[in-house]
Amino acid sequence: MGHPAVRIVEKPDNYNQIQRIYACKPDLVITGMAHANPLEARGITTKWSVEFTFAMIHGFTNAHDMLRMVRKPLDRNNALKSLGWEKLIQEA
Repeated sequence: MGHPAVRIVEKPDNYNQIQRIYACKPDLVITGMAHANPLEARGITTKWSVEFTFAMIHGFTNAHDMLRMVRKPLDRNNALKSLGWEKLIQEA
């Protein structure tokens, strides 16, 4: 339908996984809590995967909640940009 394919990477090979993330340039990376902060420090928007585990998503009834969970980190980054915080870390 003209949309790029979604790429799912599950192998816990941290270095190569980060290289694949840089190559794909995704809008959002769903990851575990242990990897979220290091990825955010590198300028990659993340969402904790555990939040999807405990979300009450059953069919189409709660699809709006799932979309809200995915959209929340994207909206957060847009709000930070409007405040002038384009980068969360300062480059030397």
